[in-house]
Amino acid sequence: MARDDTGRQTVYQICTQGVAGSNPAVSTNPITTRVSAADPPPEPTQKAGAHLVGAIEAFLLSRRVASCYSRTLEVYTANLRRFQRATGLSTLETASPLAIQRYLAGLQGRLKPISVHQHFRCLRTFFAWCVEADLLQAHPMRGIAMRVPKTLPTVPEDDAVRRLLAACPDTFEGRRNKALVALLADSGLRISEALRLRIEDMSFAARTIHVRGGKGAAMTASASLALRQPSASGRGWRGA
Repeated sequence: MARDDTGRQTVYQICTQGVAGSNPAVSTNPITTRVSAADPPPEPTQKAGAHLVGAIEAFLLSRRVASCYSRTLEVYTANLRRFQRATGLSTLETASPLAIQRYLAGLQGRLKPISVHQHFRCLRTFFAWCVEADLLQAHPMRGIAMRVPKTLPTVPEDDAVRRLLAACPDTFEGRRNKALVALLADSGLRISEALRLRIEDMSFAARTIHVRGGKGAAMTASASLALRQPSASGRGWRGA
């Protein structure tokens, strides 16, 4: 074994073709073959062939391990799979900034601005995880920005709330539904947040509720409407 000037290892191997006396047509003279074992090539900057579908499934698994809420997992799953189907991309390396921007631009004509921004956030989080997991070297959405739409939730009118309350019968289910409608109207909670409430989360003295598992940290919200009685005139609410 010798080392040439280029730093590569050169291996000289003597191979004998045939066995002496076994076949006269085959030469028994040894043949010197030079085999060059080059230094291993540098690792690619991006792992070629990383399948997009596999990366999505691995990302979703990491979110489950991180104990994300089920609703959050549903949003990630639906949005990322929609991205894969709509773009037809098979590998991560083909998810270029241009392809991502075309996809988001196509959503703008079909979805509300707040929904498009949700897709933007999902993709940004997914590709950031791919970089962290060493599936990508660079974030393909670096430099892509989307302004958060300034939208306010639709607040029902007082008459609509009163009609909903009046439609609740005087039964156990009706009284439960009436309390739930009043709570949602007064606090602005999401229906999933309201359904997760427990009796220990209610403060009847302060007329507040402690919301757990909401978007972000736990918070305290007003529940005064749900703990009041309708006034005699039927308009507005008064303390019990």
